[in-house]
Amino acid sequence: MQRATANFAWTADRIAHFVEVDRIVIAAPARRRGLATQLHGELIRQSRAAGQRLLVCEVDPRPAKTAFSALHWSPEFAAIGDAVLAHGKHVRSKGKQR
Repeated sequence: MQRATANFAWTADRIAHFVEVDRIVIAAPARRRGLATQLHGELIRQSRAAGQRLLVCEVDPRPAKTAFSALHWSPEFAAIGDAVLAHGKHVRSKGKQR
């Protein structure tokens, strides 16, 4: 499913085929059990099965404070580009080849 946002359009203008993960939300009582990592792994498996080879996400580099950001700051994710949004927020797009 494609979203008509400036961020998605920026990535789509630069990369032909990709899967974007916007966020993974885990209810507070279920956190710290590895569920987000499992969901992330399943997204990668399904993306690969669909022929998609690049997983893209957007992280806030100042500060990288969420578990989602921590997962995507791993060395497996390389920076694709940086942007400053209209309201002044700095974001970084990162990608992981699968």
